[in-house]
Amino acid sequence: MQRQINTIKKTLAIRQKLADMIQAARKINPYAKLTIQDVSKKGVMSISVTELNADQAKAIGLSGLIMGLDASGVKLAIGDFATGVYRSTTDPSGHHSTPLLR
Repeated sequence: MQRQINTIKKTLAIRQKLADMIQAARKINPYAKLTIQDVSKKGVMSISVTELNADQAKAIGLSGLIMGLDASGVKLAIGDFATGVYRSTTDPSGHHSTPLLR
């Protein structure tokens, strides 16, 4: 997993997309906060964003939205962002596959 995270961090296009997502969310609501919750084996980030409704969360680039409230009653959207960076797997010979970038 660490190899996948490092590849994501080093990929300029992904970093730029995340920066654009943060900027778009804060343009809609300056109090919006984005948090990366998880990264799947297929490279899909689960991102939570506070203070945005479903239409706004979709507008900043999240898909597969789940809406709700956090423990303190703040609006919360959880959605997906596909990075295209797959987690390396080990084949039976012990060799690691190379993460794929899309």
